[in-house]
Amino acid sequence: MASVFISQPMRGLSKDQIKAERQRIKATLDHDDMVINCSIAYDGEHQLWHLGRALQDLDIADKAIFSKDWQTARSCIIEHMACEMYGVPIVEV
Repeated sequence: MASVFISQPMRGLSKDQIKAERQRIKATLDHDDMVINCSIAYDGEHQLWHLGRALQDLDIADKAIFSKDWQTARSCIIEHMACEMYGVPIVEV
């Protein structure tokens, strides 16, 4: 079983839109993959705290999946850079 980190842009999207994209990504995973970051409670505040929490999840991931348009979100860019620098395999969907 692989632990999977999902990185997706959230700014300007409703919780329903975020959940729908996350479900689309989950549908591409192997049945035994386990998503380790399921929080979408992001409220637009405490941005660095949320990023720090995401990096903690990323630290234990076997791979990271990046949603479409990840290049447009600061946190996704930082998460992608962390994967590159620390050798976490990257999948873009």
